[in-house]
Amino acid sequence: MLKGKTIFKRNTRDKEENEKYQFMREQIRPQRKRAFVKYIKKLVSIMILAVVFGVLSSAAFLAVQKVLAEDLNGGVEETLSQNTAGAGDSFAGGQILDEKEDLSVDFETLEGYQAFWEKASVVGKRCNQYIVSVESADGSRWFEETDNTLQSGAVFRETDKNYYILTFSQEIADLESIEVTFWNGTTANAKLAGKDNTLGIVVLSVEKVQLSEEDRETIRIAKFGQESNLKLSTPVIALGNPNGVLRSVMPGNVVNDDLCAGIIDGKVDLYSSNIGYCEDGNGFVADMRGRLVGIITTSFTEITGDSNCAFIGMSRLRTLIHQLANGKEMVYLGIKGCDVNRKVNENLGTDSGVYVTDVISRSPAYQGGIRVADIITQIDKKDIENLQEIRECLLSHKPGDEIVIYVTRNTGERQIEKRMKIILK
Repeated sequence: MLKGKTIFKRNTRDKEENEKYQFMREQIRPQRKRAFVKYIKKLVSIMILAVVFGVLSSAAFLAVQKVLAEDLNGGVEETLSQNTAGAGDSFAGGQILDEKEDLSVDFETLEGYQAFWEKASVVGKRCNQYIVSVESADGSRWFEETDNTLQSGAVFRETDKNYYILTFSQEIADLESIEVTFWNGTTANAKLAGKDNTLGIVVLSVEKVQLSEEDRETIRIAKFGQESNLKLSTPVIALGNPNGVLRSVMPGNVVNDDLCAGIIDGKVDLYSSNIGYCEDGNGFVADMRGRLVGIITTSFTEITGDSNCAFIGMSRLRTLIHQLANGKEMVYLGIKGCDVNRKVNENLGTDSGVYVTDVISRSPAYQGGIRVADIITQIDKKDIENLQEIRECLLSHKPGDEIVIYVTRNTGERQIEKRMKIILK
C-alpha cells in the first residue's frame, strides 16, 4: 500500500513537472520554426542572386566576345597616349591577322614563297580599307612632275566627330581646298589639322557628318605597330601608292635596319627593303599584321640607296603625329647635329651633348648665337644627351616661347660655357 502511494506521488510530481515546462516547450517550438523559415529565405535569396549574377556574367561575356569579333573589322580602339588623347579620342585599329597566327616565312621553297605572297595579299587588301587618296578639291594639278601620281594617306584616328588622316606633302598643306577619297569611292572635304615643316608630315581632319552610316562602318582605322620588331629579313608590305599606282600592295623584306639621318632639330630612323624603288612612290609600310611601322621616303637616297624602297620608322614620329592631330603648332630651332659619342668626345673633351654641324641661316638658333661646332649640353636646365631629347623638348613648347640653352664652345686652347636665350618660331 505504501509502495502504491509512493508511485502515485512520483507520477503526480512528474505530471506537475511536465505541466511546469510545457509553456517553455511551446515557446521554443515557434522560435525553431521561425529560424528554419529564416534560413530557407536566405537560401532562396542566395539562389536568386546567383541566377542574376549568372545572367549578368553571360551578358558581359557576350559583349566582350562581340568586341573581340569586331576587332577583325577595325572595331577595337586603342589609346596610344593617355596624356594627349581627350575624351572620345582613340587611336585604333583591328588586327589584320590573329595574334596567334604563325607569321614565319619559308623563302627556301617555292611553296613557302607563294604562301607568303598569298598571306601578304590578304593583309594588303584589308589594309587598303584605311588607305585614302588626297588631292585638290578643285581638280587642279598640284603635284610637280607627273600627271598620274596621287598622294596617299592613312586614316589613323577616330573621334566622335572626325576622322584624322596622316599624309605627307607641303603642297597639300598649302592647298585652299582638299578632297579625300576613301577606299569605297566616297569623297569628303578635309581640313588641315596640323603640319610639320621639317619632314613634311601633314594631318588632315574629315567631319563624319559628310559620310553615311554605311560608309563609316566600312572604314578601318590604322593601328601603329612596334618598330622594335623590324629586324633583317622581317616581312613588310608597302601600301598606299608605293609604285605610282594607288592602293598597290607590294610585299618584301627589311634588308637594312641600322640606318639613320639627321634632320633639322632631330634625326630619323631609316629602313631599307627589297621592294622596288619608285621615284614617284609614296605611302606607308605595314607589318604582317597590318600595323603601320613606317612612312615611305625618297628624301634620303644617299643613305638608303636609290634602288630599294626605304621608309622612316614610326617610333620617333608618334608623339609628333599625335600633337599635330590635336592642332598643336610645331616650333623650330634651326640646327643640325650629331650625338656626342666616345669617338667624338675624344677630340672635344665632352662626355655628352649634341655637336652642332649646321645652323640654318636666320633661324632662332642662329639669331640666338648658336654656331657650328658648339655642343648643346642643356636646355632649360635639363641635360641634353642626344638629338632626340632636343626634339622632345621642342615638342613641349609653342612659337614665341623663350628657352635657355647652354653650349660648350672651344676658343683656341680654352673651352668655355655660354648661356643663350632663344625665342622659338
